[in-house]
Amino acid sequence: MKYQEIALSNSNSAHFLVGGILLLSLLWAQPARACTPPCGECGHWNGHECVPGSGTGCCHCNSSLYYEPNDLKCPDANCYDCNSECECDCDITIDSISGPNYVCVDCNVDYTASVTGSCSCVDWSGGGTPDSNEGMCSFTTHWSTAGEKTVTATPECGDSKQKDVTVVSVDLDMTGIAEDEEDEAGDPCGFVGVNNDDDNDNGTADKDESGTVAGEDDLVEISLSVLPESWDNGKARLRSSCDQCIKVWDSPERGTEEVNEIDLPKIWYFSTDSVPEKLYVEGIHYTSSMKLTLEAKEDGDDYWEGWEYEDYMPYDSVYFLIVQPDIDIYNGKGGSEVDDDDEENVGAYFLVNCDDDDDNNTPDLDDPCVVGEDDLSKISLSYLPNALDVGTLELIKTGPDIKIWTKETKDTEQTDLSWDLASEELPNELWVEGREASDSERDIQLELKYTYNGNSISDKVKATAVEIRLGNAVYREHGFWVQNNRGHGAIVYEYTGTCTPQDLNDSTKFKMIEMDGPTDTKTMATITDDESFPHLDAFGCYTNTSDITYTKRLAIIKIAKALVADAGNIGYTLMNALLCDDEDHREDWDGMLTDIYKLRCDGLIEVCYEKNGIDVWAMKRDYGGISYNYDISDLSDSLSYDAFWGTWSAGSNNAIDNLEEHNDYDDNGWSDTLMPATQCGHTTPVDSDTKFSKQDLCYPIGHKGGN
Repeated sequence: MKYQEIALSNSNSAHFLVGGILLLSLLWAQPARACTPPCGECGHWNGHECVPGSGTGCCHCNSSLYYEPNDLKCPDANCYDCNSECECDCDITIDSISGPNYVCVDCNVDYTASVTGSCSCVDWSGGGTPDSNEGMCSFTTHWSTAGEKTVTATPECGDSKQKDVTVVSVDLDMTGIAEDEEDEAGDPCGFVGVNNDDDNDNGTADKDESGTVAGEDDLVEISLSVLPESWDNGKARLRSSCDQCIKVWDSPERGTEEVNEIDLPKIWYFSTDSVPEKLYVEGIHYTSSMKLTLEAKEDGDDYWEGWEYEDYMPYDSVYFLIVQPDIDIYNGKGGSEVDDDDEENVGAYFLVNCDDDDDNNTPDLDDPCVVGEDDLSKISLSYLPNALDVGTLELIKTGPDIKIWTKETKDTEQTDLSWDLASEELPNELWVEGREASDSERDIQLELKYTYNGNSISDKVKATAVEIRLGNAVYREHGFWVQNNRGHGAIVYEYTGTCTPQDLNDSTKFKMIEMDGPTDTKTMATITDDESFPHLDAFGCYTNTSDITYTKRLAIIKIAKALVADAGNIGYTLMNALLCDDEDHREDWDGMLTDIYKLRCDGLIEVCYEKNGIDVWAMKRDYGGISYNYDISDLSDSLSYDAFWGTWSAGSNNAIDNLEEHNDYDDNGWSDTLMPATQCGHTTPVDSDTKFSKQDLCYPIGHKGGN
């Protein structure tokens, strides 16, 4: 029994020995899967690295035992070969590679291989930077140039897998914004201006035009690019953060909405379309933050919503402001504001400030401060967005001479016409003074110009400085038919209208002083308008253009007003130009206005002009040589005049010589005597001379005074 048991035991031992030998031989033949690295008496191999605990000893009861870490780490539990090296099982398959089909230039992207077996046996190639990797299931890389690329995952043993990748370059640039400043959302480095001006001078703001705008210069160019050009299954979209704030055109001169406007968002499909190289952005409404984005996707990828992008998405954005500088102008003499649509093609009208509102005998344009000043034109200045604190604003004036003042009364001239918005406040209003007449309508331009990072946008208004030649004399036929051709004259002394073309051409807005008293109550309509005197022709408007100045015009008017003030003592005379109050010697005038007894209309004009040293009319004298003595206020009495023969002789006669010739009156053949018609030259003087010539009452527009 024991033998049998022993035999059986021996037999079993033999079987176990043989089985053990066979098992060891089988294990030896495998790639070292049964081996584990030494981890010390207090450590164990968990399949891919050494960890403490559960070793061959009892660490917690014997301090002499220790844990020996091993630096070797392997990706899986079946690769340690007992020689301190990792080796891989050749039994591995790569099923696929996952990752995006397209990626932006210089964008890191991950590609992952789906592996049956150990990832440590996978090598990668075809990348950009880095171009390859090994021993990993995933591969992170990026490319610096656009084009078609191929990523390859290769096992140590077996077939490789490939993935085609399109590396896409998207570039959106705006004129005036550097490449490295395009993405500064919080502090945009460029701008587009609201297209409120009128470059084609047709009375419509350019942004409201329905067609091409000739001379348009406010649109900002953008350039667009999507590469590679071979990406036939791609598409691109241009969109903005505020579609009502801008319009995009394919022409720098806009065009028609149906043909030339690019409706946003706009998609181009590369199978049939190509992205235009250039487009043009027009500002429609101001904003402090505007973004324009060009983005590309694979056709079939239809998710366009939102502004968040995957890291690999190809897109480019430009941030910018939409700025609206605004200048408005008012017509002079308290006129209304000029409509925005009329600011350039109609413009404002203001007067050359040559009157004397403070009555100090000095033209207001030469006065530093004028109480009661009413001829300046107001301008209003502003900009949007009103929180704008970058860039500069500048008021630029071109054309005839003007000055800018801080107040209507000309207290302080505004000489500094530039404002840094980071530290200075733009004044809300200023006042414009005309100092010389325009040569043509709208030849004065005031431009409020905004500049930021070297680029500019402007709002402009135009204006006309009108010179009213107060003090000029106006003439027509005489109302009494017998005297008809001899004419009638008066001096224009005041304008009562506003500074608009309508009022400036209205004869009832011009007041004059004439001999009917003398009086200052009538308007120029009684001289120039057919409606007032339909049977009388106007001769025109005259002055001595050589000697007249603004100061002398005021002096002429001052004397005329003085005569009106003494009208109760001055009568009318038909046969003489002037008689004095000396009953015995009516031509022995002492030159004092208060000593004038009677005047004719041409005598009034002679006195007002020649008392101020401005020659008007003179008779030809042939005594002692040919001479012309114009000044009616010259008190010399050295000759005697024979009115019947029209000759001179030596000797005084208690009548000043110039008054004798001015008072000569002939029933017939009167062209050699002083009459309104000969005074102005409407009838050519014979044996006499006039310094008067025609001059329009208003220039460059307005009533011509009958010319």
